[in-house]
Amino acid sequence: SLRRIKFNCYPRTETLREHKAHTDYGYGNHHYGAVFSLNTCDGFTRLPDGSKANSIANRIVFFDAGKNHNSSTTTTKSARYNINFNFL
Repeated sequence: SLRRIKFNCYPRTETLREHKAHTDYGYGNHHYGAVFSLNTCDGFTRLPDGSKANSIANRIVFFDAGKNHNSSTTTTKSARYNINFNFL
């Protein structure tokens, strides 16, 4: 079941900034997340296994949102745009 859909806009920064790791909803248990990138830039989402999912327009990445993950800003575009989904 769908829990949340939200739009993120991370404005451009002079240096690439990686945000603090977090779990969605603070559940601490397994549930799904997805990030759909609306534009291509040097920003990324760091996934629970430590890998990076680069921001490439029209790409969606699925992961366990109950485990630590995080986002970043961009230095190559005016902003990084994506849509986040949380579901069970």
